[in-house]
Amino acid sequence: MRLNSVKFLMLLWLVTAPVFAETQADKMYTRAEKAYLNKRYDEAWGTLQKVVEIDDKNARAHNLIGKIWHNRNKLDQAELEYRKAIAADPQLADARYNLGVLMFDKRKYSDAEKLLEEAVTIDPQNPEFHYNLALTYANENKLEQANERFVNAIKLDANNATFHYGIACLYQKTDKMDDAVEEYKKAIALNPNYIEAHNNLGVAYSAQGKYPESVEEFQAALKLNPDYPQAQRNLGYAQAHTSLGITYFKQGQLAKAFDEYKKALKIDPMFADTHYNLALLYQHNNQLQPAVKHYQFAIKVDPSNYMAHNNLGVALAKLGKKEQAESEYRQALQLKPDYAEAQRNLNALSSSPQ
Repeated sequence: MRLNSVKFLMLLWLVTAPVFAETQADKMYTRAEKAYLNKRYDEAWGTLQKVVEIDDKNARAHNLIGKIWHNRNKLDQAELEYRKAIAADPQLADARYNLGVLMFDKRKYSDAEKLLEEAVTIDPQNPEFHYNLALTYANENKLEQANERFVNAIKLDANNATFHYGIACLYQKTDKMDDAVEEYKKAIALNPNYIEAHNNLGVAYSAQGKYPESVEEFQAALKLNPDYPQAQRNLGYAQAHTSLGITYFKQGQLAKAFDEYKKALKIDPMFADTHYNLALLYQHNNQLQPAVKHYQFAIKVDPSNYMAHNNLGVALAKLGKKEQAESEYRQALQLKPDYAEAQRNLNALSSSPQ
């Protein structure tokens, strides 16, 4: 009996020892998570290293280490940690979600889709999972699936302005302007300082021909000073000035359009959309040399702008530079083979006397 009792006590110690270690690891993980949430990443990192020394199969710790790598844009290291987390706990939805976001960041959209779908299956009540899956579908041009996931995200969290903004962008992309307007309005109601929502609502109004409302939204965007990094804020302002300029141009208020484009370029001299639209204005006024200059700059920044290539060709043809014009038309058609306007211009150029 005494021998059996000794064996039992030894067995009990062997069982309780790892339980004690897990408890210590859990406490340390909680401290690390708190430090992470307070953006004390070095402190969180140091504590998490101790956690995995105690328990190398701690899925939550590997997941959080992955997030720290991810925040530092060390994507390969982050991926390794996320995969360790998934191996340790295949049901840890957050690890699959984070790895899906990482794959999205790497533009591996099919991999992102698979991982995010798995995360949603494990935890269907998490609205962020649905939202990011919607973004992935949208990038894959799977627009019906994207719409479904945006709707699910909003059902789970109707007070998230970003979700309403996301589905509004999708509606705008598919020319459902009335729906886009309503969703942008909801986003702004939830977050009045949402500069992108104001700007895009202005674009939607402009597409509907509601120019006074469009101008009002662009001006609202320009009055905002959201707490974004400077580069993002400048980009938002440059886009808003450009969009306002486009609206003035459509109304025939060319001087006001010119002023807005100049304001945009003062904020962001490299903003291709502004250079393109300023070139259109110059071309409209038959000021071909500055039009050519701004088309060329727009193409330098954004070589995929087939309309800029075509319009540059038109300006060059008017200046008698037919070989250069032909080159631009052909580049436009290479980018968009079914671009009828560029094909007509190329045909007209070929049939014109030398």
